[in-house]
Amino acid sequence: MPFAKETFEQQQKTERKNEILEMSYEIAKILETGLDRETLQVVVDLLEQGFDPSALASVVKELTRQNN
Repeated sequence: MPFAKETFEQQQKTERKNEILEMSYEIAKILETGLDRETLQVVVDLLEQGFDPSALASVVKELTRQNN
């Protein structure tokens, strides 16, 4: 049964990650960041990989400025 347990645990992890992304997206909308879900997912993934939040915020701001 280890496989079934891993699958259930992985499913829970995926569901939690989706919940966190949805909450983050709602916060991003309230703060009027202009980030869509896909971009926000990339940002979250980079943060999870250890990217510096301040540096990442600067990059996102600059890219957003360039696109407007």
